[in-house]
Amino acid sequence: MKKTSLILGFALLVAIPMFMALSPKAEKPAATEWRVVTVVESVVPGKLGRSKVLTMDSNGASSETEIQNIFSLTGINFANLQTNNRSVTDLLAKNSAEGFELVEVVPGNFGDNNSQGIFMTRFIFKK
Repeated sequence: MKKTSLILGFALLVAIPMFMALSPKAEKPAATEWRVVTVVESVVPGKLGRSKVLTMDSNGASSETEIQNIFSLTGINFANLQTNNRSVTDLLAKNSAEGFELVEVVPGNFGDNNSQGIFMTRFIFKK
């Protein structure tokens, strides 16, 4: 009986590591991809400001797209604002279609008064 228990114990001692070695390995989770899109809209009137959409991926790829200034010499240019809204909406849809999830929006407003400065919105995506 003692010999049988010893053989059974030895068999388990050998079998358990074998089964562990043959079991499927847990896959490493894929690295998170990040994409940051920054929309900078100038409030400097008369086409003197610069408005752009800047995109940067976690792999360092970047792009820059011109958009319209939202102020003209007479005040808010609603046609330009509408054009910018279309550009940003298209950009959000494109990122979503590529599998990115919008995780945070960070607004910013920089300038001394209403006629000098920028509105900046940063969209942070992950996949």
